Order: sequence, then structure tokens, then C-alpha cells
Amino acid sequence: MREKFGIAISIIIALSLLYFIAPVNDLMTLFGRPQNVGEIDGKGVSYVDFQEQVDKYTTINEIITGSSVQNEQAQTQIRDAAWQEFIDNYMFIKNAKAAGIKVGNQELVNLTSGSNPAPMIAQNNVFANEKGEYDPAMVSNFVQQMKDDETGRLRTYWNYLQSSVYNQQFYSKYGALFAASTMDNKLQLDEAVAETNRSANVDYVVYGYPFAKDTAITVSSKEINDYYNAHKDFFKQDASRDVEYVVFEVVPSRPASSPPSMPSSTTPSSEAPPSPPSSRRATPSMQPACSRTPWSPTPHS
Repeated sequence: MREKFGIAISIIIALSLLYFIAPVNDLMTLFGRPQNVGEIDGKGVSYVDFQEQVDKYTTINEIITGSSVQNEQAQTQIRDAAWQEFIDNYMFIKNAKAAGIKVGNQELVNLTSGSNPAPMIAQNNVFANEKGEYDPAMVSNFVQQMKDDETGRLRTYWNYLQSSVYNQQFYSKYGALFAASTMDNKLQLDEAVAETNRSANVDYVVYGYPFAKDTAITVSSKEINDYYNAHKDFFKQDASRDVEYVVFEVVPSRPASSPPSMPSSTTPSSEAPPSPPSSRRATPSMQPACSRTPWSPTPHS
């Protein structure tokens, strides 16, 4: 038994060390598990590719917020953004191009550094001058700083901006295509014109329920039962218990630090003899205290 237990402990320790030392992708390959984290339009998304996108968006989040601390909500947003990029590249952009939509290189330049840039660029404080207004010269300065940045973080951020503007332009054109392709037929136009020209004068009085007397409304038992049976879920209550108890505090009649003195049989006492005992019997003081505390047990399934 001890030998089997020792072997089991050794295997657990070995797997733990392997988990910390070896990359997750190598472990997945070693154990023959599928390396795809999902599938988009029939094309698998590998764990390695997805993790690269997560790392990229993590860096972008650190650049934007100026902090590397990420809570659970920020991590969820990062993973969602990484997955959305796969959706754009694997499905949306492909379908948009198939519909004849294009975004040219010069168009992308105008949207990122021109006089009428995309909102993502125009509203970015990185490209604002001292007046807080968008300035194309600030974009040029940023691009120059990006070339001198040895960490590569600025280039990662710039590539993210260009990619986001590029994809957003496809979404704008795709939406405009659907809006322009919508046409109302003659029947719909005639109905819209008729509804616009139709009018009526109506006199009405609002009589609210609070103004009615309770005695004027009669509800039968059958109506109550029918309503209850149809809305039983509204009347469900969690199980609870009310517990009443009494606490008795037992207080000694004489302090323990002052024990009664015993009379000495050898030494006469000059003090007055003790007074006879009282006919009232000393009893411990009991102070009852009542309280009522509700108790709600955990309901069993």
C-alpha cells in the first residue's frame, strides 16, 4: 500500500513540474488533445494563434490604460477582442470582399493620418495638440517615435489602430450597401401615405383603478384559485425557520475572591459575635434574557 501511495505522489509531482516547465501547447500535443480552441466558418483556431492575439491585446490594454493590472472584466474583454479579430479575418472581411467591397491603401492612409480621419484616430488623445484638437502632425510625430522605439510596443499599438480602422471601414461600407439596397414597393408607399394623411378626433376619460371602491369589485374564489394556479412561481418562498430560545445567566451570590473567614478556636475574638443568619435564603441570581432569531436553512434539492 505504501509503495502504491508513493508512486501516485511521484506521478502527481512530476505532472505538476511538467505543467510549470513545458508550454501548454506542448503538453496538449503530448497528451494527444485537440489544439484548437474553436472553429469559425469551418476553419479551426489553434491555441497558439489565439494566445498570440490575447498577448497582443494585453499589451495594447497596458498601453491604453498605463497599467499592467487586469481584473476579471478586463481579461474577458481582451479575450473577446482577440476572438472578434478572428471572426473579422476568417469570415466577415472575406464575405465583404466577395460582395465587391474594397478598402484601398490610400483610403487607409487618409483615414489614419489625413485631414478627415476615422473617429478612432480623431478622438484619440495621443494625436491631439495643445488645444485638445486632432492634428495630423501629431500622427507624424507618433510614427517617427514608433520607428525609434526599441520595445516595439508603439508599433504594436499603431498596427492595432490601422487594423481597427481598416475593419471598421468594411463594416461601414457593408452597412451602407444593405441600407442602399432596401426599397419599398408601391403597396408599402401607398400605405405609408395613407397612414400619414389619416387622422381622427377622439374624446376619452382616464379612470384609474385607485378611484374604484373595493366594495364595487367582487372577486370569486374560483378566480383567485385560477390566478394562483397560473402564477405559482410568483408565490414560491424559500424555506425558513423561526427559533425562540432563553438564556439564563448564572451569577454567584458571593465573589470568589472574597472567601468567608473561618472563626479560630484558639484565639479569642474581641469583635462582636456575628449576627444570626437571616431567614431569607441566598440564591444565585438568574437573569433570563429572551430573544427571537429567524433561521433560514439551506434548502435541499
